[in-house]
Amino acid sequence: MTPDVRINPIAGGKQVMIYNSQSMAPDVFADITTDSSLTKISYYAKHRQAYKQTFAELTQGCL
Repeated sequence: MTPDVRINPIAGGKQVMIYNSQSMAPDVFADITTDSSLTKISYYAKHRQAYKQTFAELTQGCL
């Protein structure tokens, strides 16, 4: 299953939202912002298990 991933601009960076095929609201999202030379990533999940299973697997290729 390929999730629906949306990237939106926010103040100082981008917001990445990951939806599943049955949801109208994102299951997880991350705010990626920069301040000078530092990058900050804030991660939010609807369900605690989403990070341990889904998000970690989805981001493995990016790390």
